Amino acid sequence: MVEIFSYTNYRLFLKDLYEERKKANPHFSYRYIAQKVGFKSAGFFTQIVKGQTNVSNHVLASFCKFFKMKRREIEYFELLVHFDQAKTQEEKRHFFERIINFKEVKAKILTPDQYEFYQKWYYAVIRDILSIYEFRGDYRELANNIMPSITTAEAEKAIKLLLKLGMVRRNEKGVFEVTDSFIKSQAEEYSIVLSGYAVQMMERAKEAVNVLPKDERLISWVGFSVSDETYQQIREEIRVFRKHILTLVEKDKHPCRVYHFNTQFFPVSKKITTKGERERV
Repeated sequence: MVEIFSYTNYRLFLKDLYEERKKANPHFSYRYIAQKVGFKSAGFFTQIVKGQTNVSNHVLASFCKFFKMKRREIEYFELLVHFDQAKTQEEKRHFFERIINFKEVKAKILTPDQYEFYQKWYYAVIRDILSIYEFRGDYRELANNIMPSITTAEAEKAIKLLLKLGMVRRNEKGVFEVTDSFIKSQAEEYSIVLSGYAVQMMERAKEAVNVLPKDERLISWVGFSVSDETYQQIREEIRVFRKHILTLVEKDKHPCRVYHFNTQFFPVSKKITTKGERERV
């Protein structure tokens, strides 16, 4: 049985729900949905499912009535629609936070604690520090090892979260050590949480320019114009380079400091035609 709380994508939910109803009743069709919900054409439902068009608040309400959703199902369906159709990352993050806190949800999704891990840039940093530093509970010293430094309370809260997530544990000697556990979830969910995390780390990069001496940082840039084909080739080169960096990290037997490797590659103009005209958007 199709249950809405097992979904994080409202379009997939509608697709599966239609197929279930169609299997139970061969007369159940796109045309029938169009008549009951108020679509102008039978193909409109297919366009929604394929992501070719969005649903208005009126259509959203009509779907809820047509499929006889209960109150909490309606609330969740509305969240999924607003999450999918949000225009900004901030709006998506807002609705995503509400989704992960919806107690009925059964889909494989980030828990509030897993989501919290990516809300503070220093949580991941502290986890990395514990792999090279014998931390036994001196939160003030731990906080001072972060750049820029954080408060003792923030360091203690970070350790509590990492313990709760199973990312660190305290061994028999009283030393906090890193485990192999890490957060795994769906790609769409990661894109939301990691976008916010990326912004935080870019802010740290800005601070590094002003605070760290040149021999402790490497920040450079270059501008150029390329075709779509070359753009894709550069993206792949960056992926290969990143893998090479991680290989060097894995081979390092004596790490002494935590670093953050940040790569940006993005357009700073709209597409220009061969005639020198800006592409219409």
